[in-house]
Amino acid sequence: MKNFFRSPLVWITATILSCILCLFSFHFFPKTFPLVHLDITMDMDQALEKAKSIAQEYNFGPHDYHNAVTFHTDGTAKTFVELEGGGKDALVAMMEDKLYMPYTWQVRHFKKFEKNETLIKFTPDGKPCGFRETISETVPGAQLTEKEAQQIAEKSAKPQWGIYLDY
Repeated sequence: MKNFFRSPLVWITATILSCILCLFSFHFFPKTFPLVHLDITMDMDQALEKAKSIAQEYNFGPHDYHNAVTFHTDGTAKTFVELEGGGKDALVAMMEDKLYMPYTWQVRHFKKFEKNETLIKFTPDGKPCGFRETISETVPGAQLTEKEAQQIAEKSAKPQWGIYLDY
């Protein structure tokens, strides 16, 4: 066995095979793991500040909250579009056309042991793109029908959040 590894033929073969595998990897890596170029112009501090401003403007709760910030990738949507919806080019086109952004800053306002919390989302360039406020059922507030609530949401979706419901 010692003589086997001293043979120049073994090392020449291993070197050639390594070069072939490197070329193979270089060629197929982008197809296997597609990379998307993404300009992130909002940073964590800006996300926190803008979320604070939005929470105050719309009176989102809770008050005297703690923060948690993440740069989130919607892996399910991204993978679906890449595998079933047209590939990397379709994903890039979807993001450029502002139809959906799978990459978002998410700022969570919460208080320990309280049901009330808010999640505010921003695109990588800092535009608000959604929110979710969880409110305890014990908190007093307006009693709206589903239709009334939907009318309020539709009225404010486009001008305040840039959400177009008329596609």
